[in-house]
Amino acid sequence: MSLFLPTQEEAEVTAFTKQSARNCGQFTALLHAAAKEMQVHGVPDFLFDLESQSETGKAYLKKHFPNAVHSHTEYRMTREPAVFPLPENITVKCVTGETLADYLSVSLRKYKNFEAAKEMLLAENRTAYVLYVNGEPIGVFDLAGEKTDETLSLCGVAVKASERGRGYGKLLVRAALTEAKNAGKSIELDVDSENPPALNLYRSFGFAPTFEVEYWRVSVHDCL
Repeated sequence: MSLFLPTQEEAEVTAFTKQSARNCGQFTALLHAAAKEMQVHGVPDFLFDLESQSETGKAYLKKHFPNAVHSHTEYRMTREPAVFPLPENITVKCVTGETLADYLSVSLRKYKNFEAAKEMLLAENRTAYVLYVNGEPIGVFDLAGEKTDETLSLCGVAVKASERGRGYGKLLVRAALTEAKNAGKSIELDVDSENPPALNLYRSFGFAPTFEVEYWRVSVHDCL
């Protein structure tokens, strides 16, 4: 069992039990120990990660935590790339040392410093892009993946706060699909149900779920 703490408010639980050792109480014992540790650190909730097809996981929750509450669902979505020409006043540039400042002026990510951002965004396994409208940086996105990968991961999609609601998100997706097509690779992304605008945007472009993870909230106190 492993715990991931994205915030001080919750610990995400991911666990696997050897098939021959299931239903013997090992996971419950681990969970109890983890609950005591989380209580010491003031973490109030567990988030159980369950694959949507995991009947054993759902049965465990129903049996031991009938009051568990569904928090959200995360989707892995994929699509074959295609070329979507952009309007004449729209350009897309790869991030370089010269365009890095434009990228950071739009990105929602937090970086320790400029050098840390530069190291990440100019890494060999990632290509970052800036979308310009009439020469002004309006949106950004990244395509990540090793050279030998058949699929690129779309991430870091963001539109400048003052320009949201004007359709630039669609232009970013169009640009990403075109770049993936030019690279000869398919494209995938992760999005969750807590972000309906993004989920609906990707669905409108034909992205379809290939994998789903449900998150169920349980009080740490109930696991003691």
